[in-house]
Amino acid sequence: MWPENWPAIALFWRVQRCWRLAPLGGWVGLDWAQLRARLGPKGQDEVDAQAHRLDMIEDEVLDVLASD
Repeated sequence: MWPENWPAIALFWRVQRCWRLAPLGGWVGLDWAQLRARLGPKGQDEVDAQAHRLDMIEDEVLDVLASD
């Protein structure tokens, strides 16, 4: 893994419980409001800095979950 991706991976592991589910089941994506609230004001800058990479991780996880 490239070193520049580690901050996004570490952030994802910290917020991995912040997923939004559809009313009838199924994964929708990360709940960004909950994610930001969970990290607090200091974490907001981290989310902003890693948003693009976090989006890519989210997309890949959703692809894996959809394949089950």
